Amino acid sequence: MKTSWTLLALAFIFVACTAKLELEPRSYSESSNANCTAPQGCAKIKLDVLEATSKNTVSDSINKAIFNAVKNSVYAGEKPKEVSNYKELTHSFITTYAQVEKELAQSGISGTASWEASATATQDYQSKKVLNVVIEYYIFTGGAHGLGAIRSVLLNPKTGKSIPISKLFSNPSKVTQLVEQAFRKKFNIAATASLNDEGYFFPNSVFILPKNILFKEQNLVFHYNPYEVASYASGPIDIEVPYKTVEEFLLVK
Repeated sequence: MKTSWTLLALAFIFVACTAKLELEPRSYSESSNANCTAPQGCAKIKLDVLEATSKNTVSDSINKAIFNAVKNSVYAGEKPKEVSNYKELTHSFITTYAQVEKELAQSGISGTASWEASATATQDYQSKKVLNVVIEYYIFTGGAHGLGAIRSVLLNPKTGKSIPISKLFSNPSKVTQLVEQAFRKKFNIAATASLNDEGYFFPNSVFILPKNILFKEQNLVFHYNPYEVASYASGPIDIEVPYKTVEEFLLVK
């Protein structure tokens, strides 16, 4: 009987460790007035996020990482530490707009431009070692145009802890060289040509990896957001590199 219980316990542990982590969609939104549209001088925010629903520390870590990525994308106030959940985040966007509108009116400036923010989280990839949640967001708080970009959240599905890009590769320098070769090939830039002379703005014209890397079924996507290494007009830049090209250096997959 003791052996049976031991086998049952081991089977339960195996299933728990190998079962795919489930993330459920949640939506949060708020508007400064009903039917808010751009010309009205109002503010609105909508967040479509993912939340792990299991009651454990792994889910807590995953939810915290996703929330922080969303908050860092669309928070418009000056006290981010005071915002600890999605309802506070959406409400903060609306109250910040109202405060700015009030301050401008007191200065004799009327007709504040409408504010808008949105974020959508998707589960792009999951294996035993990597959970990749991508946040696609847009924020406009005045000016010539808003900013649309993404954040790639890389997590260990067993622990819920974030995986920094610095821990993805055993030889980051070699991977950087391989991605640079793919970058130059995509944009027809000679190996000896200066990247900055071609209109990009890498630091000291030295190629660097982007802040966001996405895991796909067949390849890695090295994603540069607008303004990261090129002008806003250039839009986002995606460099797709097959796993076979970097597999010997990839620490997690």
